[in-house]
Amino acid sequence: MRHTAQVTRQVMGVELPLSVFVNFAFTALWLIDGVQVFRSPQPRQLGFTRQFIWAVMMINGTVVFGPTYWKWIAMPSVVVLAMMIGRRISRTSA
Repeated sequence: MRHTAQVTRQVMGVELPLSVFVNFAFTALWLIDGVQVFRSPQPRQLGFTRQFIWAVMMINGTVVFGPTYWKWIAMPSVVVLAMMIGRRISRTSA
């Protein structure tokens, strides 16, 4: 936890020692939301938008706080996410 707080201070200028628990809470909520989306017989209106926002938050956290090589892993993830968005838009407009 101390390391996370120090990195947060370096990046953001504020040391927040309990911020790692906020990350755990977001991850848990994202997982619960994803399970609910897949178990639901009817898609929810904001399901995709909500999932996209969560994904952007996680990718940003990876790029900002992760080691340099994680950036090379995150880039293809962003490309795949953009392709999925494009496919979804083309399906709904057809």
